[in-house]
Amino acid sequence: MLGLVLTFVSITVPLQLDGNLITLCWASEMVLLLWLYTKSKIRVYERGTFILVCLTLISFLVDVFKAPIDDPIGIIFLNSTFATSIFVGLAMGTFALLMEQYRDFFSKARLLNYTPWNAMMFLLSVAILYYTFMEEFYLYFDGTTRSGAMLLFTSVVIGLLCYAFRKRFPMKRNMFLYISAIGINVFVYILNIWCEQWQNMTLCPSLLRWCTVLFVIANLSYVVRHYYATVAELKVGFTIYLNILATLLWVTIVRSFLWQIEIEEFSAGFSLSLSIAGFVQMGLGMRFHQKVLRMISLATFGIVLFKLVFIDLWAMPTIGKIIVFIILGLILLVLSFLYQKLKDVLFKNDENVP
Repeated sequence: MLGLVLTFVSITVPLQLDGNLITLCWASEMVLLLWLYTKSKIRVYERGTFILVCLTLISFLVDVFKAPIDDPIGIIFLNSTFATSIFVGLAMGTFALLMEQYRDFFSKARLLNYTPWNAMMFLLSVAILYYTFMEEFYLYFDGTTRSGAMLLFTSVVIGLLCYAFRKRFPMKRNMFLYISAIGINVFVYILNIWCEQWQNMTLCPSLLRWCTVLFVIANLSYVVRHYYATVAELKVGFTIYLNILATLLWVTIVRSFLWQIEIEEFSAGFSLSLSIAGFVQMGLGMRFHQKVLRMISLATFGIVLFKLVFIDLWAMPTIGKIIVFIILGLILLVLSFLYQKLKDVLFKNDENVP
């Protein structure tokens, strides 16, 4: 009887309501019907839930395409489109959480089986919520403030996903997802910094980007710490990947800082930032007895030397060449010292270190 009532309600909704209200009602019914299915075990509720999921998604997409783009209605976060999208995203998340709570039950379901549906509904929830906020930033912000808000929100979302889904998607079984997440987080930040126009950037967009740096570093640290705690041994491939990400992030941070203090020339800054990265890598390699870090450090110094000799030396005036030779001499002196005094440690295999 209850199923018949809900069927008539679902049919009546598009006849009596329109637009966002249809989406809201169908999203509510979707969750309600799923909950009734877990309590009653009646399969008609399972079929009805499946139909309502499809109807909700279709109605949501129609609302998205009908939403005004050039002339947004209301103010940011206080408009019907935002409220509807947030509700649908949360409804999808609630759907996934219900399936998680009754995992054993849905593992035996025919239509709404746990294996594809739980992950799919989590993904839909995250995608809808992410799109909702990004659309608000796009509609109500302009210029570098818009891109800064989008960048910061993207970084926060990636970090929260890595933390929130650590139990649902354990790192040990889903290592590729977490490694990809930190890579995406770093490269999105790098692309934004190098492709953005900094000439007329005000305080607010700059602060948004510095906040993004903090979240990117926090996300990187969290995943790396749990990676080594989970794997319990050094993986050469991941260590190289991590050092590439960290070095690119560090160089980009330096570039961002120089732009903000209105220094356009970056050749010397690039060499200096890479040199600092090389020293840090060498120090960590010594501290943790990791040969791969020491080799990465030498490769970093090699890049600096190559740039100084084959690029900077021929593109600078006389005084610049003198400075380059001084820097080159210092680097070679340090490398010579490291080789003479620490050559046994530098090239010793990790397993030989007590």
